[in-house]
Amino acid sequence: MGIRLLGTLDLSGLTVKGLAAHELSGLAWDEDDQILYAVSDKGYLLHMKPSFQGEILMDIDLVDAYRLRNEKGKPPKHPDAEGMDIFNGNNGVKNDAELLISFEIIPRIIRYSPKGEMIKRYKLPKNLNKINDYDYKNAALESVVIHPELGILTAPQLGLRKGLKSMRSIHDLKGKTWYFNPFKKEDCSTTDLELVPDGSLLILERKFSNILVPFQTILRRVWLDPGDKNGAIKETETIAVLDSTKGWKIDNFEGLAYHKKNRFFMISDDNNNIFQRTLLIYFELVNQVNGKL
Repeated sequence: MGIRLLGTLDLSGLTVKGLAAHELSGLAWDEDDQILYAVSDKGYLLHMKPSFQGEILMDIDLVDAYRLRNEKGKPPKHPDAEGMDIFNGNNGVKNDAELLISFEIIPRIIRYSPKGEMIKRYKLPKNLNKINDYDYKNAALESVVIHPELGILTAPQLGLRKGLKSMRSIHDLKGKTWYFNPFKKEDCSTTDLELVPDGSLLILERKFSNILVPFQTILRRVWLDPGDKNGAIKETETIAVLDSTKGWKIDNFEGLAYHKKNRFFMISDDNNNIFQRTLLIYFELVNQVNGKL
């Protein structure tokens, strides 16, 4: 395995302002304010404060919560929030962070304040604009990440109906697409993207049918080639495979967030199901590829 585990917490049952740690699909870390944001499929943000003992994640407090609101100040009819990243999360200025969130059902990418106030809606490229372009309604924009060179990147959960459907894809907002093979073609979904400090991307994949069938959480890493007109990916590396048949107490992981020093948070979506849990894992990348970390 190319990771070192540094703590796991069960958030199931935790609430703040009447909003629970259920159906959490996206994470973002605010270094300036020391807040871990989580977004729920039900359209609200949780503000969380993690506690560490040395490098080990020991506890977390839910300190605030806000519902997402549209340009009219009302909750969206179809929240279905999935992916999240952060602007101004590590610029040395407090209270200026903004959150970038991607959605399913009605595909969109929107910028919000940490209090859920809508700031800006981004225009999507033509091949991502309509839900009929996707495999099905719940397989739209599962993830979003801000890349320092490539700008905003997003990824559908599964292959698009037009194009290389058997492959998975990463898209910028100008219409460029990068393709990669999923870990298992028949039933692997892309559930999140996160930036690694060297500019590569960490991909979270899920091999999951239902809670009665063994499933896997897969962490992979890719290097995109910004200059390749054919959408080539320079390298792909499988970092870790967490398999429920091999003793891993895992769940439906859907969110990643970079913390610091090659360390990341990862969270599971419990689908608001009593048989599943909201697990927050803290881990460190320890493997190297061509001298990179």
